[in-house]
Amino acid sequence: MNRHITAIFTLTVGIALGFYWSESRYARLRERLTFLTENDIDDYLRLKRMEEKYAKADEILGKAMLIFLTELGLRLSDAQKEFAKKSSTPKAPDPKKPLPTPYLPSPRETQAPLVITSDKTRKEVTGRSLTPPSGNAGSSATVELRAVLGTVKLTVPPPESRIVNMRADPFCTRSNADVPAESEEVIVSSNGGLGNVFIYIKEGLADFISLAPEEAVVIDQAGCRYEPHVVGVQTGQPLRITNSDATLHNVHALTKNNPGFNQGMPTTGNVIEKKFTKPETMVRLKCDVHGWMSAYIGVVSHPFFAVSDASGFFRIRGLPPGDYTLEAWHEKYGTKTQRVSVGRADLAKAIRFAFP
Repeated sequence: MNRHITAIFTLTVGIALGFYWSESRYARLRERLTFLTENDIDDYLRLKRMEEKYAKADEILGKAMLIFLTELGLRLSDAQKEFAKKSSTPKAPDPKKPLPTPYLPSPRETQAPLVITSDKTRKEVTGRSLTPPSGNAGSSATVELRAVLGTVKLTVPPPESRIVNMRADPFCTRSNADVPAESEEVIVSSNGGLGNVFIYIKEGLADFISLAPEEAVVIDQAGCRYEPHVVGVQTGQPLRITNSDATLHNVHALTKNNPGFNQGMPTTGNVIEKKFTKPETMVRLKCDVHGWMSAYIGVVSHPFFAVSDASGFFRIRGLPPGDYTLEAWHEKYGTKTQRVSVGRADLAKAIRFAFP
């Protein structure tokens, strides 16, 4: 083990010891916040900052361990090769054995290399078809061949984190006693990634026909919040809304292109199922009993949509070749559009949206 490996190993051990040394302080702080009151907001914010530091420490520790193991593996591989080189001794050629006949390629092997010029040839060579099957844009071949992926960034300082006041309902207060619920209006990662953004193909699919999936999109009412906060659904696809809370909710859908609904869900286990027949971005869900509860549904006529995760990343799979307009929607910062061209040979196209 040389000095380089020793230094990396020492750094890794140091980070690990420092991280676990401060774990007891973190545990004591969480114990204090078991029953959070309004006077403990500073402690809660301090806890959030500590959680971010521990997440960064975990990331640094993981990278250090990866570098150490990689370097160790390379050194062992080099040592093995050196040992094999020293132990192997070349054999002297047998003077009685005739030399092998020089290899000459056959006429077939000297022909021009194969050029894939049609979808039929591509399928014969790779076993995959470039043309998406009719009415089935989500096939495995299409998903592997073409995708649009990217990130959504917030380029301005995010608003301060806001704790949701749920004192109007004792059940909601108890459900969020350990970790107070924060507003989901703006979800921003440490590197500026913007979550809960609905991205979809707005233009370019005029002749595309896709059957609605039979699998339902589920929105649950849990802890007096809608989970998830933003979803996408295809026209004709079931939307299932469930109630995991032991308290009264009502689901009020505010629509423009589709029939709205307003239905009470008084007990745990209540389920309602709806379908939207026309595209609409966005449909807002709200609870008239708990004014802080809201969710948003993007209704489109095709399966090419996504919702950015907490880091701002999104991916739309299975696109047929073509020129498209993508739109990104956010409940606070509005919409942004981008043009993208997806060719037959493209594995993926990467784009970036920036708000506001």
